[in-house]
Amino acid sequence: MRFMQFRAHDKYALHLSKMEKREKERGSHISYMFRLPFAAGSVFSASMLDTLLYQAFVKDYMITFVRLLLGVDQAPGSGFLTSVRNLQSIYQV
Repeated sequence: MRFMQFRAHDKYALHLSKMEKREKERGSHISYMFRLPFAAGSVFSASMLDTLLYQAFVKDYMITFVRLLLGVDQAPGSGFLTSVRNLQSIYQV
């Protein structure tokens, strides 16, 4: 598991690392669940990618589903956010 965000000298992170050390001594791995990057969804896990690749191989619809989740594709009838730039008002004199 790789954490994509890191800040040195963070008081919260220091307190959290002490708590994690105590949890590791007890044999628990739950402490990772309470990290901010993990809760924010910015953690990359190799096992998660492996599971998605396997599911995409076994189930044909998974590729379409993941593309919809990532915003690469659109489903018919679904709304989407976009921005349109109006250059006419910029060049008007």
